[in-house]
Amino acid sequence: MSTIILEKVEIKESDFHLFEELFKKFKVKYQELTTKKEEPKMTKEAFFARIEKASASKEHFISNDEMEKMLLM
Repeated sequence: MSTIILEKVEIKESDFHLFEELFKKFKVKYQELTTKKEEPKMTKEAFFARIEKASASKEHFISNDEMEKMLLM
């Protein structure tokens, strides 16, 4: 029986549970790497304040028809 060595395989954290049972079944040795979380570029409060400001603005009004045309292009 031959052995295959995979140097680096990236699996999304959300998908890992799909492979975990398979790894156990075939006795795959793996090293779990910790991921660092990215700091958000702006706070939630600033983000929602920006959305509220844009919603209140009459500057960038777009009708439903225009929005539909833009999305369906």
